[in-house]
Amino acid sequence: LGSHMRSGLERIHGKKKILEIYNGVDIAQFKDIGLKREKTIIAIGSLKKEKGFDYLLKAFSLIMKEKKFSEYKLIIVGEGELEKNLKDLAHELVIEQNIIFVGQLAREKVISYLQRSELFVLSSVSEGFPKVLLEGISSGCKIVSTDVGSIRTILGTKFSGIVPIKNDLSLSKAIKNVIESDRDKNLDVIAKRFSWDQVKQRYQMLYDNEKLND
Repeated sequence: LGSHMRSGLERIHGKKKILEIYNGVDIAQFKDIGLKREKTIIAIGSLKKEKGFDYLLKAFSLIMKEKKFSEYKLIIVGEGELEKNLKDLAHELVIEQNIIFVGQLAREKVISYLQRSELFVLSSVSEGFPKVLLEGISSGCKIVSTDVGSIRTILGTKFSGIVPIKNDLSLSKAIKNVIESDRDKNLDVIAKRFSWDQVKQRYQMLYDNEKLND
């Protein structure tokens, strides 16, 4: 569930019975350790329609047309039913030399990729509260995301890297803009706000309130 569903739950249960406690990220594991960022864009998720990887590939193909971005690689972490379709699309778009499908990886390997990649992209057309976005933020990546689920709860309403779903042109423009800009300093604040320590405090608050009401 995500915060975008709150209004519907409040209509059913009443405002006083709804308390949002978000997913947390382990900032002790997913952290920026100061490695030099490579010219890589990383995306993580099951290779299925909801993740919008086809739009990401099309956006990446638009980026590849500009010489200054020609050295960039797109790393896609995950496996699923659309793997062959996506590889065929990469071939059709003539970008397969710059696309790396690494499959399903152990947690430590995912962290390593995140700590070395310049940009994390969430291209989903449907999401709830994507923990993987928090992991990308906490690992020090720049961020681009489609406007799905609870993205604006995480990134804020004014974050410049949010784009409409199913729009490869907007996605490509946002990726280029973010690559050419400094990393948004507010991302470090976001990582701390959604750390497990903060999540535990919310649970403790809920527990204390329940005890008082007994």
